[in-house]
Amino acid sequence: MGKDHIIVRDPLNVLNDGSSIYVGRKRSVFDKYKDKSGLYIGKVIESQSVGTNWYNKPVLLDSMSPHAIFICGMRGSGKSYTLGVIAEEMATKNKGAGVIVIDPMGIFWSMKQKNKIAQEKSFLRRWGLSAKGFDNVCVFLPEGHANDAPSDTFDRVFSIRPSEVSIDEWCLTFNIDRFETMGLLLERVIDRVRRGYMTVDEIEVESKGDDYDLADLIDCINLEDSINSNERGFKQTTRRALLARLNGADKWGIFSKEGTQLKDLSRRGIVSVVDVSFLDDNVRALVVGILARNLLNTRKVISRHEATGNLKNIFGAIPATWLMIDEAHILVPASGQKTAATDPIIEYVRQGRQPGCSLVLATQQPAAIDSRVLSQTDILFCHKLVYDDDIKAVTRRMPAEMPAKFKDGHFIKNLPIGVAIVGDKEEQSSRSFLAQIRPRISQHEGRERTSSIDLDPDIVRENLKELLAERYADSEPDELGELVSSIEQEYDVSFNVDELLNELAHEGAIDREVTELPLDDSDLGERHVEPSEHDAPLAPPLEPVPPSEHDTPADAADSGGAISEEPASNADDTSLVEFPIDHELHVDIEPADTTYAQEPLVPPGSFTEEDRYRRDVNYEKVIIVPERIDADDISSMAKTHKKRRLIGKPDEISSMYMVFYPLWKVMVDVFPKNESYVSLALYVDAITNELVINDRKTTRTRGIRDLVSLPADGRSFLRYLIKRENPTYEEISRERDITRKKTESKVASLIDRELVKLKKVGDSYEVRPADHFFLIESPLDKRLKNVQFDVVEDYVETDAIVEPVVQKKDAHAAVELFLDVRVWDQHIVYYPYWVVTYENGSSVRTEIFDAVTGKRDADVGNMLRGRL
Repeated sequence: MGKDHIIVRDPLNVLNDGSSIYVGRKRSVFDKYKDKSGLYIGKVIESQSVGTNWYNKPVLLDSMSPHAIFICGMRGSGKSYTLGVIAEEMATKNKGAGVIVIDPMGIFWSMKQKNKIAQEKSFLRRWGLSAKGFDNVCVFLPEGHANDAPSDTFDRVFSIRPSEVSIDEWCLTFNIDRFETMGLLLERVIDRVRRGYMTVDEIEVESKGDDYDLADLIDCINLEDSINSNERGFKQTTRRALLARLNGADKWGIFSKEGTQLKDLSRRGIVSVVDVSFLDDNVRALVVGILARNLLNTRKVISRHEATGNLKNIFGAIPATWLMIDEAHILVPASGQKTAATDPIIEYVRQGRQPGCSLVLATQQPAAIDSRVLSQTDILFCHKLVYDDDIKAVTRRMPAEMPAKFKDGHFIKNLPIGVAIVGDKEEQSSRSFLAQIRPRISQHEGRERTSSIDLDPDIVRENLKELLAERYADSEPDELGELVSSIEQEYDVSFNVDELLNELAHEGAIDREVTELPLDDSDLGERHVEPSEHDAPLAPPLEPVPPSEHDTPADAADSGGAISEEPASNADDTSLVEFPIDHELHVDIEPADTTYAQEPLVPPGSFTEEDRYRRDVNYEKVIIVPERIDADDISSMAKTHKKRRLIGKPDEISSMYMVFYPLWKVMVDVFPKNESYVSLALYVDAITNELVINDRKTTRTRGIRDLVSLPADGRSFLRYLIKRENPTYEEISRERDITRKKTESKVASLIDRELVKLKKVGDSYEVRPADHFFLIESPLDKRLKNVQFDVVEDYVETDAIVEPVVQKKDAHAAVELFLDVRVWDQHIVYYPYWVVTYENGSSVRTEIFDAVTGKRDADVGNMLRGRL
């Protein structure tokens, strides 16, 4: 058997049609309807050693009969995802029922969009499915929060009539005792507003019945005679306390005199997503409690008419409804706690079967759910859980027998993401089983967000240009810089403000003279930046000592490096500037006896010649790429990358200094087939042994050092797997002309090094490269050819030099992975970076800026932060 599913010795007897198994479907329903309205939720992912083996068979969830379904699992285990799969299937397979999804996290609006996750789209194809969005999904937002969400993420608003809230629900929501003074006052206010009352000024207020709003309740407290009576009324403190609560309730944004009708929420063939993510927990409970109570009571009446076939009274009425609730432990908590939703949900699950009311609850804390709800469950999905109390709660309430292996807490704690133990109460089911939940066909927004939001930089760039165009006329340059800086910090991108404004001017979007961007040191030196009180003092700039006998050629010193005519990328993190190959400067290396004590030169006028020398700073003579971003430039750039907070002071720059990062410069001749040979320089990172590249998203390859560490046949085999798209063992054996045993041995060796992984697809295993590989196939790839620098020999501070880790032979081997190259020279050069440290209270962060281009370099930053 495969390694990614287990073998269970207990036989699995389930309702089936030979090709699929059914969960929750009665034999009588199956005999009549077969697979009609069977919800395809996944596949069996266990093998049975006794009886029929149902491994990899589709699992269909019944939706013809009412059910109480419970889904549990720790955060990130797939419970909300499973809830979404059931909602998708209901939207597709059961057009006769209404579906209402209570969404406390604001993630189910994305069902209207097709699945855009590349990996899951690949999974969908293997499952015989295709990505799609659902037109029959309607997203409701609280009326008072319509301006808090993008308009394309919801369709309608919902509200509640205050008359729908019972006195008990008001008290639970306000957290007041029903029979204490304030609870009694609230009861009287509602009664007086319904029936009418006399004010303290003897003005009669007509009865409102059920047609009142919060303002009517507030007026009653302020004006009603008996409530304000000194003899038989309520104390002013009590009245004020209740007024404060009602005024607060008015700000919840859920109340209106008209309210949303139930028939607008529960409609045949429509999935209504009720987004309560903007509401506090107590208000969510109130909304859900009222909805559950109204659904149950309405369906009780309608089901009577349905039983008699009275079409006149059931045409257009509320259909049988599936109420789906995520994060249910907040609404129906255990341990004697109670919310406004507790009693309505318990009644809904107890009495809902006969009138056709189904309930699907999802939670990450099954032990925190009221046991009266769990006891009614007839279908249960258990994803990965880690706490013993939660595991015990599930094993006690699983509606089907659990094999001993499943009951083991260690087993449940190690369930893979997306795998669930599934059990139902049907007589045909002998026990629970393991299922893999199918991939979503619509977009799932329930994935965890990191502190850095991952968006396409090109999309961010275009949106930023639109924002700059809107604000250009009314904003100062500093304000535009702050805007760009805030976007950069939020989305981990980097943009040049002048470049963006130039583009907008070219496009005619703004009225601005196009400015030339600086190309050499003289241009950069002309900028003048006013010092800020928050800027840290700069150390003296690292400048050359007086010329030695090894001066660099004058033409090289004057050139400053020419910019390549190759179109520059718009990406923000590519830190290596492009230089044409024919501008390369070759420098002989002097033997390393050049360390001596010397003070760096300071800007002219700061000190006399006699002040320039001291004996406590060590210098070394090395080959460097000259910096083009000087101290003034980096001071200006560093300001734009300060984090600005809504509360508190912005970051302060505590230090700025330059370091020199080692690269192996490897001179090679390239012999392409049917073409003349080419001579060029390739650069290898002397810390990571990865090739330096000029790519939109990165400055380094990934995986070169892994290839170098393998023997020759291992390198060839891994490169084949990287190029070949997910081959199976059988395909590898056939295409590489090796035995199955040898294939498995080679793959196992790479798995041990975490360079490949196995994925079960159908009855076969696919061999997939690890996710981190990013390789270049040819030394003539422009991402390599464009990494060319002018270099000079110069003195730099010894402490500013980052020592190389990669040995010469390893860098040599990295380049010779290209089979058509010959290495003819190799030496270390040092590339300059500015290190900027920001502080805010006890918080310290470090940013690394390329001292040639001025851009942040995340790849080098990752290597330097631990070494500085």
